Amino acid sequence: MKIPEYFPDHELTCSCGCGLMPSAEFVRKLYIFRMLVNEPVYPTSVARCATYNQEIGGSVGSYHLKGAADVAITKEKEYSYIKAAQSAGMTGIGISDNKFMHLDDRETPAIWTY
Repeated sequence: MKIPEYFPDHELTCSCGCGLMPSAEFVRKLYIFRMLVNEPVYPTSVARCATYNQEIGGSVGSYHLKGAADVAITKEKEYSYIKAAQSAGMTGIGISDNKFMHLDDRETPAIWTY
């Protein structure tokens, strides 16, 4: 599922160049999230294949292997981004020290800080 007006393929695919993309359902939720925040969203990590995930020290069960996105964030935007993520159907939301927000669609909802 391509959404070039918001997320060109290179922002969604695995950084190793293998071409792995997140599921269409996850991309749809990311698109809705982007529409709700009503401003550019800058993904820093989205899909990861197992090899690349291991190379960068990602956890064995990383949601990036299934469909997740880390997006750049500032302290001022945390609350509005959390609300938008929940409204978009994201069920895994993690905040990392005013640097990025992790978004995924896990079965059991969770919100956390790093």
